[in-house]
Amino acid sequence: MNLTAERKESENKKFIKFNKTGYDDMTSLYLSAGLKEYIKSLGMEYIELGFNLEHKLLAIKFNSTKGFCVYNGNRKLKPSIASTTLFRYLINLLPEIELCTPYQLVEVDEETLVISISKDTKLKINPKKINITWIEESKYKRKKRPIVKVY
Repeated sequence: MNLTAERKESENKKFIKFNKTGYDDMTSLYLSAGLKEYIKSLGMEYIELGFNLEHKLLAIKFNSTKGFCVYNGNRKLKPSIASTTLFRYLINLLPEIELCTPYQLVEVDEETLVISISKDTKLKINPKKINITWIEESKYKRKKRPIVKVY
């Protein structure tokens, strides 16, 4: 399976991309329509991200308890997810990751998909045999600063 060759954008395809939004340092994670339908069919509410530095892979796991919630308050799938803190963390691990680049996902099992970040990957990789380091939930959201009221 050549993961790099699978990076074509299509409406039916499952892909993600990080987009720049709002201010200079704000980033959102866009999920394709095909990926959202897949998440919906699994009945999951959260996505968790992980990585493998050796093969420069990014992984997504669907679950029902932790990570980014893909639904808004009205139980509709979000068009994108605020991910500035996560993107900053990922750019330090995988400097090859690019904004506004659709990354095609390849299925490992029903609840896990992977993508190759490196454009230089020519080897065929069996994603089922790769160890994935899952990102701690604290890396998904920025730390909230306490509000101090002055009277």
